[in-house]
Amino acid sequence: MSIIFNGGGGGGGGKGPFNPPTQGGSSSGKSTFNPGLITSTGGLFGTTGALMTPYISANGNCYIAVHDSTNFDTEEDAEYDYPQDTPPGQFQDLRNATYNLIMLQYRELGVAQFTINIWKYSKETDSYSNTPILIKIQNTYNRSSFPDKKLHTRFIGFGGAISGERIQIKVTRKANSGPISITKLIPCGSADEVPQM
Repeated sequence: MSIIFNGGGGGGGGKGPFNPPTQGGSSSGKSTFNPGLITSTGGLFGTTGALMTPYISANGNCYIAVHDSTNFDTEEDAEYDYPQDTPPGQFQDLRNATYNLIMLQYRELGVAQFTINIWKYSKETDSYSNTPILIKIQNTYNRSSFPDKKLHTRFIGFGGAISGERIQIKVTRKANSGPISITKLIPCGSADEVPQM
């Protein structure tokens, strides 16, 4: 991610409105660097685009951040929560699910590690518990083609089965822990057909 310009302040503490630069270096307010700039929406169109996020800093300055779409190694801790109704366990409250395997599909982009967390609710203790599974992507067989940037599939077991109510899968990773691109994560198991009373 990179900060591309300062757009002035939000609450009187800034430097006024932002006038984007032009090719000639003037500050007329009209951008000619990218003919695909849509100022009304703040986005870009064309064959190559950028994700831009406006934000206001703690001291009131406005910025626009450009996110590098080719960088899969984030500079901060990250988490992704999968929906609770992930197949095949399409279950509701008061229904239990049992998972004994996770199918993980990812694109090999380099050495990386992240954690798959399996959260479940226990009615007996009225609490949630987590089973973390550390995943490492590395050049195990000393391949000269690593990383090959191709899709790979792993079937991950966790020493038995995990059963519980309202099971949810979460993926967490530490900052700068390597580039990851998960394309599919499917918990394999079964779900009860009738509500548990």
